Amino acid sequence: MATLNIEGVIDRIDSSVIASACAFRFGYPSAVNQDHSATYPLCILEPPTSVFTNAYDNKEQFTFRLYIYRPQDNDSLRVTYKKLQGLLKSIMQAIFLNYEDKMILNGEVRIERVNDVQNDRLVGIIVDLPVNVFSNCLLY
Repeated sequence: MATLNIEGVIDRIDSSVIASACAFRFGYPSAVNQDHSATYPLCILEPPTSVFTNAYDNKEQFTFRLYIYRPQDNDSLRVTYKKLQGLLKSIMQAIFLNYEDKMILNGEVRIERVNDVQNDRLVGIIVDLPVNVFSNCLLY
């Protein structure tokens, strides 16, 4: 069975976000305030948490948190949220399409909608993705 390591997973998410016409950053959302040349829409992937429920198994359970931001434009807030959720759908399709052998969505996808965040007063969604990744087991 093919396996992935954390770098491979992040690279997959990075290329999927860029393929969805969105800028990508790996880090924390507070960095948006320090970058005065940010391109929007912007997807930020926080360093994930992960759990091995069995050290002899090669299944690692990750929780990824994505922040997808864009400035509020002339659209209403609910239209902007609809656009952001459409972008999330494109990103998720790019991540998981034809990649089911290595990454499997596992459980609820949680979406929080926010507005007037960061210095640029952005509108965004915060997404928690639970994903099983077939990685290298800990004891072999």
